[in-house]
Amino acid sequence: DSFNKRKKTLITIPDMETLDIADVYKRFKGEMAFHNLDYVGKLELKLPKIPITSVYDYWNKKLYRETLVYNLRDTEIIKELEQKMGLISYFLEPIRRIVGCTFNHALIPTKVSDILYLRLVKKKNIALRTKSPFPLTSKAMEQLLENKNILDYKGAHVYKPESGIINNVAVFDWSELYPSVITTYNIGWNTYRSYDSDYKVAGVYNFTKDEDSWTKLILAQLRKARQEVKKEIKQTSDKEKKALLKARSSGMKAI
Repeated sequence: DSFNKRKKTLITIPDMETLDIADVYKRFKGEMAFHNLDYVGKLELKLPKIPITSVYDYWNKKLYRETLVYNLRDTEIIKELEQKMGLISYFLEPIRRIVGCTFNHALIPTKVSDILYLRLVKKKNIALRTKSPFPLTSKAMEQLLENKNILDYKGAHVYKPESGIINNVAVFDWSELYPSVITTYNIGWNTYRSYDSDYKVAGVYNFTKDEDSWTKLILAQLRKARQEVKKEIKQTSDKEKKALLKARSSGMKAI
């Protein structure tokens, strides 16, 4: 009940966002686990949060100075993280500007892709089909699973690693693997054909070369911009600038 009463007193300020820096850190690092600000502060800065039971309780007990000191430390951690890693200005802000979305939406891959596609098709005066609000029925799901093309497609094979020291190891790294494959085979929602076409992928999916893939068009600008940043990274000897430029490159890669 007390929580519901407090919810009613919350004030919404137009054009103002609440951003959790720990969420940004998680996306930047590409980690699955969510780490709170205390963990991030200790790991990156050796600067932990001040232990406190509850800000709400402290405020009600009129422990104003202790509450302000607690908040000040949080602000200090966020400021120093930004100066060191550029989580907002070099990682999140480029995503927000390129996509044309809010900071919070820049952290959600599905939002980022939806907005990029919608902006592209709007320029082409194309209206996309509306997604059905109704889930698949059990019968429709059975029919889908009966499709042998789906069942026969095994995907990649992951080998079990062997323990021990291994000599003469070669590492093969394909630069921008997914964008390269998408561009080469013109893969996209608009170029997919259910019948045999120009490009056959994995023996199952067919794509035409009659028109450019929307995904390919979106990626082209991003790849060009990222190559420029990579060039700048190689040219600079300043360690701090190099780290910030790498954050910008990571932002483009995230898109």
